[in-house]
Amino acid sequence: TNRLPFALGVAFAMAAVLALQRRRRVLAPVLAVLCALSSPVAALYLAMAGLAYALAASGDAVRTRRSAGLAMGAGAFLTPVALNVAFPEGGYAPMLFGTYVVIPIACLAAWFVIPASERTLRVALLLYVTGATLAYLLPTPVGNNAVRFGALMGAPVLACVIAAKGRWRPLVPLIGLLLALGVWQWSAAVRDTAKAFSDPVADSAYFDPVREYFRLLPDQRRVEIPFTLGHWEGAEVAAEVPLARGWLRQLDTGHNPIFYKGGLNELTYASWLSENAVRYVALPDAKPDASTYRERALIERGLPYLKLRASFEHWRIFEVTLPAPIVLPKEGANVALEQLGSDELLLRVIEPGEATVRVRWTPYWLAKGGCVEREGNWTRVTAPKKGFLQLVTRFSPERIVQRGRRCNGI
Repeated sequence: TNRLPFALGVAFAMAAVLALQRRRRVLAPVLAVLCALSSPVAALYLAMAGLAYALAASGDAVRTRRSAGLAMGAGAFLTPVALNVAFPEGGYAPMLFGTYVVIPIACLAAWFVIPASERTLRVALLLYVTGATLAYLLPTPVGNNAVRFGALMGAPVLACVIAAKGRWRPLVPLIGLLLALGVWQWSAAVRDTAKAFSDPVADSAYFDPVREYFRLLPDQRRVEIPFTLGHWEGAEVAAEVPLARGWLRQLDTGHNPIFYKGGLNELTYASWLSENAVRYVALPDAKPDASTYRERALIERGLPYLKLRASFEHWRIFEVTLPAPIVLPKEGANVALEQLGSDELLLRVIEPGEATVRVRWTPYWLAKGGCVEREGNWTRVTAPKKGFLQLVTRFSPERIVQRGRRCNGI
């Protein structure tokens, strides 16, 4: 889950704000960078806080305060930008209206409670509503994550304002607002905890049959598991079995938009399976993620290109009969897949030449004893001689800007 790095990012963010308040002008940006390296979501909130601090600055030290706020905000904002340049993936996170509408309502209520003298908090409210509205209207990686700032900070910040100003009138509405914000803060944690305890997929043993089945198969293959509600297959299966889809929503919306934008039917699903070189579909009986409702319905109805090969207590495993090779040799070449891992693969070169390998392109692929380059969303490998060619991921600073052909050992 991304909530653990988010919690670490929040800790650095709180430390950065404290450093800003104590006028530690060097320490605050450093902590902001550490926040961004921990969690880009937490960094976005910290950048907003730095901007609010700068915009609300007044008095004799206005220039100093503005530069300090902007420096902290820049450290929080520019670090994820740099990471996105180095590791561009794209994708977006959806945001439901029911999730969004709570934010402007809560901010409006807080506006009437926070006194005009608290300029920084009022500016932060305006920035937060604006950012949340953009996250709702536009396809961004933020999506539903926009709710975290208000849910996390609303109740404690408002309580501090009320206590500091001694403004407990009118008493009943203020207590009601604090209780509502407290429920907002804790409802997701309580709901998700209860869901985890009641979800059989949270037990690792649930995945034993599917892991054992694919462990015993002699051939290399890619497997599609329609998302379960908690995406536990990403933790329990992906380490042993190459999956067609990962657990992170932002990446999945970018790589596999067909599951989110409509248009999934018998024909388009067949095309997706073939294009992504999926050899098996493993269907669990657990509660599904909303993005897989249509996919599950198609499988349950029966598809001519899916043949049932195994059935267990919680699983049915289908083989895809469509041609879906992971390696597609070019004319004159004969290259076959020998071993497939999560971030590396081994090719057997019978006749040297070029081949399209259906693994997602990254500029950090390295072909040991060959060359590698982009071919659409996939990867093209050039093998100069017979034998074995290993494809691994290796970070290299120059590959941040040099995204073309990469050769090694030739």
